[in-house]
Amino acid sequence: CTDTRTVCSVRRAVCSDTRTVCNDTRTGCNDRRTVCRDTRALCSDVRTV
Repeated sequence: CTDTRTVCSVRRAVCSDTRTVCNDTRTGCNDRRTVCRDTRALCSDVRTV
């Protein structure tokens, strides 16, 4: 579980990177934010496991 949690943090870091790119492309911004939320959902599932 500890290893999965570290991966979870990495996903969040990537999520922040997408936001920076989001400023450049507003059209894809919405889609990237939704994906970011999905990764967080998976993160919660990993914690339950």
